[in-house]
Amino acid sequence: MVRQSEERRVIKGTMVIDVVKTIKGFRDINWNQFLSPQAQELFSQKILPSNWYPFEPVLSCITAIYKILGKGDPGAARAWGKINSKRLFETTYKNVVAPGAPLRSLEKLALIISTNFFHGMKFEVEQRGGQHLHVEVHDDDPRTEPVYYFILGWLDALSESMPGVNIKAEIVKKHWQGDPVTVLDIRWE
Repeated sequence: MVRQSEERRVIKGTMVIDVVKTIKGFRDINWNQFLSPQAQELFSQKILPSNWYPFEPVLSCITAIYKILGKGDPGAARAWGKINSKRLFETTYKNVVAPGAPLRSLEKLALIISTNFFHGMKFEVEQRGGQHLHVEVHDDDPRTEPVYYFILGWLDALSESMPGVNIKAEIVKKHWQGDPVTVLDIRWE
């Protein structure tokens, strides 16, 4: 197993804003019973897009949202990821979508994910044919499961942002189910 670097312990504010807004939007839920003290502190402050935040409290918030609001449903997490990324593609990361160039768009998205969300983690991307990518993510933390469903949602939003392009993505190996790595299979036409 690849040990997580200390660098992974931070996450960019652009990726944290929607997490905190989601929790703040559901005031009828007693989030304190589901969140660590550090996570409670995180959602009590103003999140700045350019700042870096500790990964553990953010993951605590994501896990709570996944379990409480999404009821542990991967489809709900994927839909939330799609909604979240549409906002990001229209604002902060407008340059991700390269019309008519799905591979270039996927490469840009992978760079954003690896530098802003999975900072310091090891990714291995292999192109298998002109329209097929095999992505291995070395992750040994089973709590990150919902993050991968969010990524599938980001890929769905990317597909919708490029008329005439159909991106299909699925998780074919899951570290949280005992596989040595998580593998995303991404194809487009």
